[in-house]
Amino acid sequence: MGNLEDKEPRMPIFNLILKIAVSVSAGIAWLIFLIVWLYFIAERFSVYQNLAIFLLSVLILGIINSIAWLLMRKR
Repeated sequence: MGNLEDKEPRMPIFNLILKIAVSVSAGIAWLIFLIVWLYFIAERFSVYQNLAIFLLSVLILGIINSIAWLLMRKR
């Protein structure tokens, strides 16, 4: 009986670690995308198009993080 009670608090910690890992991974992937975009592709587009792509990438990053944090919330 004691073993079941000991394992119960570990699940929220695992969920928190998983949320943080998803957030950090998404942030690193976004920075890599941004560097590659600015170095190789940005010259082909106008300032407004580059700004739109930047804002869209921030929106996608926010959606990924929101989904991760909402789906893995404590039940």
